Order: sequence, then C-alpha cells, then structure tokens
Amino acid sequence: VSSKLAVVDAVMLAGVISTNGALTSLNIKDNSIEKEGKTALGNALLKSNVQFMVCDEWSITQETLSLDVSGKKLAAADAVLLAGVISTNGALTSLNMSNNSINADINGEEAAAPGKALADALAVNTVLKDLDLSGNFLKPPFAEAFAVGLSANGALASLDLSQNDIPAEEMGPIERLCESKQIALRK
Repeated sequence: VSSKLAVVDAVMLAGVISTNGALTSLNIKDNSIEKEGKTALGNALLKSNVQFMVCDEWSITQETLSLDVSGKKLAAADAVLLAGVISTNGALTSLNMSNNSINADINGEEAAAPGKALADALAVNTVLKDLDLSGNFLKPPFAEAFAVGLSANGALASLDLSQNDIPAEEMGPIERLCESKQIALRK
C-alpha cells in the first residue's frame, strides 16, 4: 500500500488548502501528483496563506531569498504551482525560471494558464525584485495574461523575457508597462 499522493488526492487537497487560512507551509515532496494535481494545488495556493513549500523540483523556506530553478524542465503546471507560493511569500526577492519548458508544446488557454498564475502572484507580491523567464518557449497567450498582473505589481525591478516566442505586437504592452514602472526589461 502506497502512502503517496496521487492526482486525485492533490485535487482534493487543493480544495482544503483554498479554504484553510491557518496553513502557511506545505510539503508535497516524493508524491505523484502530475500536472493536473500541480495545477489544482497552484490555483488553490493563489487563494491561500501558504508562503513556504517543499516539492521535488524546488523548496521555498523562511530563509529563501533567491530561488534558481533554471534548466529543471519545469512545465506549465510547475509554473502555476510556484506562482501559488510566491503570491504570499514575503521573503523571495529573486526568481530564476530560465531555460525550462513552461510553454513548450502547448497553445491557447493552456499556454495562458502559467502567465495568468504568475500575473495573479505578481499582482499581490510586494517583495520579488528580479524575475527571469528567458528561454521558456513563452507564447502570445502567456504574454497577454502576464501583462495584466505586471500592471498591478509595484516591486519588480528586473524582468527577463528574452529567448521566447513572443512577437513584437504582444511584447508591446509589456514593454510599455516596464517603461512606465521603471522595470529593466530584457527581451
């Protein structure tokens, strides 16, 4: 008998997390929750008070000021999960998510989901200064969703969106926002 969480368990846990105001830390290491479970948990975390988390790919504790998850083959669901934690985290000032696969092999609404989750997190995060999303196959739906949260953020000082698949017309709103907010943009 396995005591590991499966996708269905993660989805049920997500329902509990979004309504539990006391939970501030979560450990989901060594489980088999797959992309559906990660997405459900990430979306629930966006509505929770969880600030610290340990999973197979990364860990954010009270002492984590900088997190480098570059080249870890993170996909869209991983970005949604990470966004859920950074939305309420008050310590993380630098996040390097470069050279992953956040938008690889997906399009449309599925490609927008990590952009929306990161946008929602940025809209309420008051400490993250540096965000590197370079080399992630990011597409127009991601950029459109991401721009919304960027407009509400007052902390970000540096943003790297270089080496992605965002055409100039979709990059325009992000460029204008970065210029107006004095965010150093690398495209």
